[in-house]
Amino acid sequence: GRLTYSEMDQPLLVDKTSAQTALGRRLESCWAAWRNLNSYLKCAICLLVYYSIAMIGYSQSERWSTLDIIYFSTITLTTVGYGDIAPKTTGGKLTTIILIYSGILLVGSLLADIFETIFDAHEGVFLEELKEIRREAP
Repeated sequence: GRLTYSEMDQPLLVDKTSAQTALGRRLESCWAAWRNLNSYLKCAICLLVYYSIAMIGYSQSERWSTLDIIYFSTITLTTVGYGDIAPKTTGGKLTTIILIYSGILLVGSLLADIFETIFDAHEGVFLEELKEIRREAP
């Protein structure tokens, strides 16, 4: 079978359900791959995305230097907020709003990964101590 021009000219008919199912499968496979990544790699990717958003947003709207962008983004991420530098344009303010919400998600995710790693590392010890306590209980 060769594909002729007249066949290519026909509209592709895809029903809504199969398109949603295909999208769902694709998203699920992406999410599974993300869950299987090392915590440090996840953190590095998230920070790269965070600082990329900052670079794009502030370099266009505020015309800040790279150092100022990294400085302000880091202060925003850590919630220090010195106040010595602040966006003045609407685009800069919108970028800051995006960074604040992204930072909350990033820090929350990072803390969850840290606690999960600590718990996983000590789970065996915890279970052994729990068994010992149960043996000693009257």
